[in-house]
This record gives sequence, structure tokens and C-alpha cells, in this order.
Amino acid sequence: DLSSNVIKNIESNAFGVLKQLQKLDISKNDITEIEPGAFQGLDNLQKLDLSNNKLVTINASMFLGLENLDKLSLAGNQFSTLTDGVFTHLTSLSKIDFGTEYLTCDCHLAWMLRWEKDTGVRVDRSTSCSFPRDLRATPFKTLKRKDLHCNWPVEIPLFELVPSTSQVVFEGDSLPLRCRVSGLVGEPTRVVWVRKGREVQPDDDDDDGDGGGAGAGLRLRTQNTHDGAIIVHDLQITK
Repeated sequence: DLSSNVIKNIESNAFGVLKQLQKLDISKNDITEIEPGAFQGLDNLQKLDLSNNKLVTINASMFLGLENLDKLSLAGNQFSTLTDGVFTHLTSLSKIDFGTEYLTCDCHLAWMLRWEKDTGVRVDRSTSCSFPRDLRATPFKTLKRKDLHCNWPVEIPLFELVPSTSQVVFEGDSLPLRCRVSGLVGEPTRVVWVRKGREVQPDDDDDDGDGGGAGAGLRLRTQNTHDGAIIVHDLQITK
């Protein structure tokens, strides 16, 4: 049991010596990355709990070597969708839970209905949609193919601005702002900051010396997950 241990990432072959292990609980950590082959060597593992971490994407390489895994929990992470083929290596899987507060039940998850039928894997009833709004709290296992389309109004599963309230900044002080937003599946997504009607650019300067340029006193930094699932923009304002 490795739950609640503030683990942030799992390296390749992290458990290779534990060949007889049958259950592994790594829930309630801060895991943001699982390297390819992290569970390689766990030939007898039957139950894996990765719930309540901070995974924003799930990919097939995470599950290399888990051909005998029977139950998998991914609930409570930060991903909004799952790509076709992500569970290819889990040939013995019988039950899965993947509900998150960002889970978007649209055309990008339609493949799972076919996958359920073909493999016989049971989706836990606790796995329910968070988006779109019309399907919120609907158990995934009750959905039909007609429900999983991409004609819903655009909704962004994750949008955070820190701080989220008005701030007072005195001369000589600086104010850091952070915006976290989920990228839209299949669509280019970008975050922009606007000052005085102009988009702030990383290399903006005060072009007229009056302190009024769009980028005057501003520093901009962008981070993306490798697949664009989460975009993080940091903006620092200096008075």
C-alpha cells in the first residue's frame, strides 16, 4: 500500500523486483506522470489503484506488462477523455473505473462502447459524466451511441485563475497570475492575456516609454503537457 505518500511520478521498471505482487494501491498521491513500462515485471498483478492522483492524460505505454491485470481504478484524476487503444495491453481486464470531475462524454469516448462489448469489461457504475452539462452525473454504462456525439455546446472542463479575486498591488510590488485550462480534444487551444485592448506577447516591451505598452511590466510563460491536454499560463505583473 503506497497510498497517501506524496508520490509525484513513477519511473520505468519502478516495481520490477516485486514479481509476485498481486495488488498495488498508489491512490491519493500527486502523480502527474507514469513513464512507459513503469509496471513492467508485475506479471501477477491483478488489481491496480491509481485513483485520486493528478494524471491529465492516460496512454497505453503506462500499462505495458500488465497482461494479467483484472481491476483498474483511474477515478479522481484530471483527464477529460481516453483515446482508442489505451487499454490494448490489458488483455485480462474485467472491471474499470475512470470517473473524473473533468470527464467529457462526447464522440471521443464513443469507442469505449464498442470496446466494452468486444472485451466484456465492466465499467463501474460510479463512473459518470461531468460534461456536457446535459449528461452530468449520468453513469457511463447507461449511455447509448447516440449520446456520445460532438455536437454539444463547447464547454471547458478545466478553467482556473489564481488568484481568483481582485488584488491590490503597490508600486514596486509584483503580482503573479496563473491560468490553467484544459485543451479541447481535436481542436487547437491557446490562452491569451489582453491588456489595454492588445494581446500580451512574451517579448512585448513598453514601446513608447510611457508605461502603457501591452507588455509593460509583464512577464509571460507558457507550459503545456506533451499532448496539449492542460495549458498553464503564468503572468507576472510588476508595478
